[in-house]
Parts: sequence; structure tokens; C-alpha cells
Amino acid sequence: MQVNLGNTFSATETLTQPSVSFSAEPGYDPSKTKYTIFLVDPDAPGPAAPILKDFLHLIISNAQPSCITTQSRTTVASYMPLTPLSVAAHRYTFLVYRQPPNYTPPPSINYLPGVRNNFDLNAYVAQAGLMGPVGGNFFREGLASTVCAVTPGCTQEGTGYQAA
Repeated sequence: MQVNLGNTFSATETLTQPSVSFSAEPGYDPSKTKYTIFLVDPDAPGPAAPILKDFLHLIISNAQPSCITTQSRTTVASYMPLTPLSVAAHRYTFLVYRQPPNYTPPPSINYLPGVRNNFDLNAYVAQAGLMGPVGGNFFREGLASTVCAVTPGCTQEGTGYQAA
């Protein structure tokens, strides 16, 4: 599966952590430049009422472009599988930020209470001194993308989805 600017996946297709790769940034030596990758859900718990927006699903630091085959990536926040609570599809967004020289990732935030709900991406980026975003991509997933795979007449927006 490849994320391609808004394509749609089912819940079963996103159970495992995605493999994230990106091209070298023009003007920067790929062997000496490192990046931090975020995966956030700006639509949590649903696009109609995103009260938990920017729900954090993943942070990886010290990533390098795909042309660098020997990387030592650091997981700052481990992958939390996607569990959209709405029939309408959520936009799951990957953002790539350039790290400053001599960057040290913050301690793991995996188990800090409430850190994933309403994740303040802008504050994290400012505090860490990250630059960008220099790249990004997104895909969609909602209950309709899973339910509609087995429900005749259902659309990805949830039209035709039979309420219990």
C-alpha cells in the first residue's frame, strides 16, 4: 500500500506501523541531514466535531531520505493503530520536519497521560527547533472504508450504511 494524497484505506490495512520513506530535500546533503516524521489525525474523533484534533499516532526522529540505506531512526512515540470513531473518513497526515544540527530527540512520550489527544504539533516543533514542514502526505480512513467493503450500497462517506 502506498499513500498518495488522499487515497483511502480500511482499518485492517493500517493495523501495523507504516513504512515511511521520502526523497532527499534539494540543497541538503542527505547523508548529513536528519528529519522528524509525525503522523497525526486532525479529524479525531470525527470530522464533524474534531475535539481531539491532531491526535498523535507516531513520531520518528533521526530519519533520513530513502537514498540513505543505513539509518538509525528513533521512535519517540510508537505507532498507535488507527481507530476512527466516525463513519466519515478521517485525514491521517504525515508531516516531515528538518532537524537542526546536533538535534537530540526528547524523551519518549509513549505513556505520558493525554499527550496523544490534542497533540500540540506547533509547540512541539517550536520547542524542538524543527524546521518546516518540508514534506507531507495524507490518506483517509473511516469506519465506512471498512464497513463498505462488506455492505452493498454503502459509499465511503457512509451513505447507505445501515444503522443498527
